[in-house]
Amino acid sequence: MSDSLATAAQVGGVELLAIVDDAYDPPRGDEISEDAFNRFVQSMEDNPQRIASLAASSMFVEADLDDWENFANRADLIDRLWNLNVGVVTAAAMTEEVIQSLEILFSDVSQDRISKLQQLRPLEALLAATKVRVMKLGADPEPALVAQANVVFLDLFLSSDIPPNPAPGVTPRSALDRARERATRYLEDVRQQTAGDIGSVAPAFILISSLGTQQIAQNFRKKTTQTASRFRFVQKQAIERADPQDLLAIAEIFRTCRASAVLEPLRKALPIVIEEARNWVADRLIGLEIADFARLYELSLQAEGQPVEDYIKEVVAGAVAERVMCAFSKHTPTTDRPNPFADVPSHFIEAPSNAMAELYNATRTTQDRGYRGPDDTLPLSGDLFLEGTLPKSSATPLYGRTITAVMTPICDLMSRNGGEPAATAVLMLQGTLRPTYHKHQLDPQMVILNGKFYEVDWELKHPQALPLKTLRQDIKAKKRIWLGRLKAEHFLSLQSQYLSSFARVGLLKAPAIFEPLAGKICVREAGALIELGEPFDAKSAFAFQSPQTGKEPSKQPVFFTGAFLTHFRSVLQQTVTSADRAAATRTKAQGLLDRMNQLVTMVSRRPPNSHGINDYLRVDLLSRRDTAVTASADGVIIIVLKY
Repeated sequence: MSDSLATAAQVGGVELLAIVDDAYDPPRGDEISEDAFNRFVQSMEDNPQRIASLAASSMFVEADLDDWENFANRADLIDRLWNLNVGVVTAAAMTEEVIQSLEILFSDVSQDRISKLQQLRPLEALLAATKVRVMKLGADPEPALVAQANVVFLDLFLSSDIPPNPAPGVTPRSALDRARERATRYLEDVRQQTAGDIGSVAPAFILISSLGTQQIAQNFRKKTTQTASRFRFVQKQAIERADPQDLLAIAEIFRTCRASAVLEPLRKALPIVIEEARNWVADRLIGLEIADFARLYELSLQAEGQPVEDYIKEVVAGAVAERVMCAFSKHTPTTDRPNPFADVPSHFIEAPSNAMAELYNATRTTQDRGYRGPDDTLPLSGDLFLEGTLPKSSATPLYGRTITAVMTPICDLMSRNGGEPAATAVLMLQGTLRPTYHKHQLDPQMVILNGKFYEVDWELKHPQALPLKTLRQDIKAKKRIWLGRLKAEHFLSLQSQYLSSFARVGLLKAPAIFEPLAGKICVREAGALIELGEPFDAKSAFAFQSPQTGKEPSKQPVFFTGAFLTHFRSVLQQTVTSADRAAATRTKAQGLLDRMNQLVTMVSRRPPNSHGINDYLRVDLLSRRDTAVTASADGVIIIVLKY
């Protein structure tokens, strides 16, 4: 794993690391007892070589051995000797004899401090193997110094008042809260060092703790508004145990450090970009004369029938989007450089968020209804309707439901001078809501309903016409629920397929959709299928399906997350020690635990059968929830996934 971290650091361009932990805080002079000082003096006296070595490594002079009180008041010297003792700094003149003397000097420093340092030893060893320079810093280093690092390991509870392994209920909650707040402020202080320069990128952060949880860490990330792609949480005990999923989380940050930094300047520039776009558009609105409105109506809208307010809103929205793009190019210009994603493998330990797909969806559909006539029932080109009503529960899937799109050109649907539109019938395109893996056609067939993604299977070869009056009656009676409206270029793209008379419209490439999967871990004993541990639902974010064109549902690529690996490992450990399980099952479970290095590759995107391990593990993706699990040999562990 050390080799993997070294490779990951090289791929991600990681050149400097920092560990910020109060364990590295130098002790106060009064923490060094007089007895320890006297024993330190005895080890140094009559040994000129030791004195010379220590003097060459610090500002120590032989006179410092004369008086304990004077020595205890020399904070700068104590800081330097402590840093030499714990390895924060090194010196060529240091010898084994001097190290022994320093251990004697600090032997009475509180056991809590020593325990905290011991907890950091596995991390130090892990990072040392990467050959990347590491800064070991206490709780109050200069933020400007830490901001120079590519990746920072930050203690979640940044306070010497918190013991290394506090017993539940013993350490006051107020002390934990203060320590966490201190870490929060420190992260923000480090990020502030690069706030004034859009091109500068703050470090990625890996939160470390002996008592934190993933939920506490996520709350911490959201409070500090730290980007998810540049943040991880790892328990110190997990590093000591060398848990594969936690080490992979560290490697993931290293490997993607350069790639994830692409987002940071854009995020930093966003407030400036929006402000500049707002000002540009506001200047034009302020300068509008009544003659502009009058000519707009006389020369255009009078014949088209579109309300002036709707027209202006649409133009302003488009202008703001255009000026935002111009401002982005001004403040964060794209430059020729090596692609930071070129060497980044496509398997990741953390669950995807589908946030990019949600951003993309905002570019292709609008939730703005616009003017729909006096009774709010007039349709517009690109309108999407769901036939029937939405279910009361947002968790209820809508597979198989009918969706329709209005394909009539906008000019025929406009009401002019208070009269009826020119069209008496509306050209409609009907489709069926399917799972995202149905045909994997993302452009422009993807919609989001109740927070879930669906693919629309359009019936392109079956045109339909519906009387305008009937459509308006259906809308008024809520027999058709308005879902949104396709924006111009996406509407034209769909219309070109539908009517086969328009040129193909090029669109922004749609991002991948990740479908969360539910499942269970099973085994056969004496032919009977037995569940191991508790089943998991899609909300657990344990496994995801990534649609691929041309693959049938049961063979679609899937990948697992670090959270699943933790769950799977726990189930295997329980199985090995369970007297209720057959000997063959316990043997196979132990065999999988011995093959954790193979299991961690389950985070890569592969067909289900490729995740299997001969005679030990099988992964099945059921095409339907009621599909039976196929036969298997006794003892073979089966991960059963379903949509």
